[in-house]
Amino acid sequence: DYFSTKLGFDVHQEWAEFHFDGLRILASHGDTVDASNHTYLALRRFLRSSFTRHLEQRLPRSLIWRLARFWSKMSREACGKSREKMVEAMHRFAMGKIQEGYDAVILGHCHEPLLRKVSRDGREKTFVTLGDWMTHGSYLIFDDGRFALQRFPPRG
Repeated sequence: DYFSTKLGFDVHQEWAEFHFDGLRILASHGDTVDASNHTYLALRRFLRSSFTRHLEQRLPRSLIWRLARFWSKMSREACGKSREKMVEAMHRFAMGKIQEGYDAVILGHCHEPLLRKVSRDGREKTFVTLGDWMTHGSYLIFDDGRFALQRFPPRG
């Protein structure tokens, strides 16, 4: 609710499809790409449950943000050793979606900034993992029909 209500962002619960400059783009947080990670998926279900949402409405916002930072840190540490495997699983997933006709697949979750371009049917296709703002200062831009990962502050 914070992102949609306070910041005015459009929030998509799972997947979102966009069309820019004639390109078909699939975007998601990407945390459900690896269906074999049962522990994470169980935690995700719990965190999105009506019980948790009900509890969240009764706790002070400062405590909620502290808990969120704690879970995020735990997730990064737990995934640190398997990050390459996660990125490769995401890449395989993205290549499947590209085979289905998407021009670009954009995912988050793994906290590694990565942009790979592949050629399919004579056209350039793009796979992106966004990285994260806190560690890498990374963000994605789309300009003149092309994607580029940037970092803030810009490196001169």
